[in-house]
Amino acid sequence: MEEHSPYIKALIKLHSGLKRLGPGDCEFSKQILKQLPALPAKPRIADLGCGTGAGALLLAENYRVRVKAVDFSAEFLTELQERAKQQGLENLIEII
Repeated sequence: MEEHSPYIKALIKLHSGLKRLGPGDCEFSKQILKQLPALPAKPRIADLGCGTGAGALLLAENYRVRVKAVDFSAEFLTELQERAKQQGLENLIEII
């Protein structure tokens, strides 16, 4: 795997340990999900650029389907894996 640039390393370090790496919060995200039209019975979901997985975990919990969680940061994905275990969702998160 290619080594991260100093800029990317700094961004990863800055965001490490944060529960959410983007705007909004869990409650706002749940409001948005409620407004979506019905999804197929077993939707296929991917969270691209998932970071530490706030969105991926919310989607897995809400839809009870496997979510592909994709990020280039091994550090973020390790954090996501631990959070998924803590929430009992490790079988619904596929880390890529």
